[in-house]
Amino acid sequence: MERAYSLLDEHEVQEAREIGEELKKVRFSGGFEILAACCLQDDDQEGAIKILEEGTSVVPQAWPLWRQLGILYSDQKRHDLARSCYEEALACPGVEEPLLRFDQALVHYREWRHDEALRLLDALPEKWKVPSAALKASVLNGLERYEEAIDHCRFFLENNAENFSAREQGTLMVELAVALWEKDKSPEALPLLRRAVVMASDLYALQKLRELNDRRSAQARHFCLIVKGKWHEPFDGESHVLQFLRALEVVADSPEEALGFARELEPEPVAASLVIDEYEEMEAQPGLLKGVYEATGHIFFEKE
Repeated sequence: MERAYSLLDEHEVQEAREIGEELKKVRFSGGFEILAACCLQDDDQEGAIKILEEGTSVVPQAWPLWRQLGILYSDQKRHDLARSCYEEALACPGVEEPLLRFDQALVHYREWRHDEALRLLDALPEKWKVPSAALKASVLNGLERYEEAIDHCRFFLENNAENFSAREQGTLMVELAVALWEKDKSPEALPLLRRAVVMASDLYALQKLRELNDRRSAQARHFCLIVKGKWHEPFDGESHVLQFLRALEVVADSPEEALGFARELEPEPVAASLVIDEYEEMEAQPGLLKGVYEATGHIFFEKE
């Protein structure tokens, strides 16, 4: 299996798929996991679901198959099916129960069943407090328990920052900014949120940034934007900085203003390097808040 996942890391999907097929022939659950991962590498979520559905019927005692299937159902908002998968996984031998309880909490959160999500998160073992911190912050805000959310986020950001990825730190910062704003419109909220979206430019963070900025215009239009920039420092193993492309969906008055909104998502040294590579002007959007609505990750490349 390790060989197959190494191949996927190298984008050698066909070779990984061949390994998965061989393992599937002997009814090894890992074969179905590999084949599902191959489908996801090809952006074929439905294909991955079909493989995992087959896998759970062939190897029903393999809890990782049930869990992965539940995750995909949850991502498709098929929450009833997701919950059923997690219950099947919990009944399997050798299951990592806290992992499944966390998954169940996430489904409840997505269904706005915040009380149930919080109950599951609070029951997790102590070593799960850090991995579940960002989700708990979201749940507390969902319950409008803003004071608790503020204390929770500050505690983990001040005492456990080194244990979080940049994305997880960004999510905690977003939730802290939301709580500060909802509690008493704190002036700390918007600068904090602007720092957060540099670390976690997901749809939720972008939505909150648009709401707090509250920028509107009768001349606003939808722009599909591709920007080019230069990273501010070399990555490990590199002797020079790399350039990148990034695609964004933006509502703005002009391409220049759209570029300004794109710069808000980058570290300061990177933002200054950002230029428009190409853009397409779409329909008028005078009723929408201005700002970035979607942003891909950075696609890095070496200067030719």
